Amino acid sequence: MSSNSLHPFLQLIRPVNVVIVFGTIVLAGVLAKPDGWEMLWVIVAGMSGGLIAAGGNAINDFFDLKVDKINRPDRPLPRGIVTLEEAKSLWMYSSGAGLALSALLGVWNLIIASFWVAGLYVYSRQLKGTVLVGNVTVALMTGLAFPFGAFVVDRPGLGLYPGLFAFLANLARELLKDVEDVDGDATANLETLPVKHGAGAGFLGATIVLGVLILFTIVPVIVGVYNYTYLLFVLLVDLGLAYVGVSLWYDATVTNLRRLSLILKVCMVGGLFAIFVGS
Repeated sequence: MSSNSLHPFLQLIRPVNVVIVFGTIVLAGVLAKPDGWEMLWVIVAGMSGGLIAAGGNAINDFFDLKVDKINRPDRPLPRGIVTLEEAKSLWMYSSGAGLALSALLGVWNLIIASFWVAGLYVYSRQLKGTVLVGNVTVALMTGLAFPFGAFVVDRPGLGLYPGLFAFLANLARELLKDVEDVDGDATANLETLPVKHGAGAGFLGATIVLGVLILFTIVPVIVGVYNYTYLLFVLLVDLGLAYVGVSLWYDATVTNLRRLSLILKVCMVGGLFAIFVGS
C-alpha cells in the first residue's frame, strides 16, 4: 500500500516514523531492564514520544510547504488535501497529548518531552535552513529517545551509548538528506551546508560523521559495556555504514541518495539490535 492511499492526516504524521519512535523508546526502556509494572510505563513513554513525533512531522510540513512543492509534491499539503490550519491543529493536539503523558512519567521525562516539542517547532520554523545547527538539533532530539526511555526505570546511564549511536547515525542521514533536497532548499533560500558550500561539503560532513560513528561502535566493547555478540553484529552494521560513506561519492543522483538514506535507517535498526543482543 502506497503512502498516498493512507488518510491525509496519516500521511502528514508519517506513521512509519511514529512507530519507529515508539519502538525506539520502548527498546530504550527494555535495555534499561525494567522491573514488573515499570514495563507499562515504558509503553506510556513510547506513546508520549510517538505523539510528539507525529506533531513534529505535521509542523515540519506546515513550514515546509514552499520547499515541498518542489522536493515532495506528493505530500498532503502541496497536494491541497490538508490545509495549513489543519496541520497546525494536528501539531497542537498531538504534541499536547504527548506532553500530558510525559508528565505522568516524572520530571526528567517532562523536561525532555518539552525540549522535543519546542525543538521540533523551532527547528521546522528557523533552524532547518541553517548550516549544521539544524542538523545537530534534529539528531540530538532523536538521540534523546534513549535517555527518555531509560529515565522511566531510573537508569538513565543505560541510555547513553545507544543515544550517542542514534545521534551520530541521524546526523549523517540529515546531512545526506540536505544534499538530496538541495534544489528545493536553494529555491526557498535555506542556507544548508550543501546550499552554501556545495554538495561536496555535505558529502564530506556525512563521511566524517560516519567515520566517527564506525569508530565509536567499538568503544562499548573496549570498556566492557557490551559483549562480543554485540561486536559481531555491529561489525555488519559498520560495513553498511562504510558502504554509504563510499557510495555517496560515486553516485550523487537523487535516486542513490534516497537509497543510501534508507540503508542508514536499516543500519540504525541493526545497531539497536546489536545493542539489544549484546547488552
